[in-house]
Amino acid sequence: MKQTLGEIRREHGVTKGALARLIDVSYPTWQRYEEDPGRMRVADLDKVCRFLHVRREDVFLPNNLN
Repeated sequence: MKQTLGEIRREHGVTKGALARLIDVSYPTWQRYEEDPGRMRVADLDKVCRFLHVRREDVFLPNNLN
């Protein structure tokens, strides 16, 4: 079952700020990613997936991911 970025982050006990620092984006940018994942860059998604040990296919994303 696919999960949102926020669900996955919370499940792993990681804060928004920690994830923002990890992928080198601002806190507001991470918030936008959680609210509208279609704005997320593929490179940032790949960093998040590696850090949280999830597959890209397990993340609920719109079809128009940049």
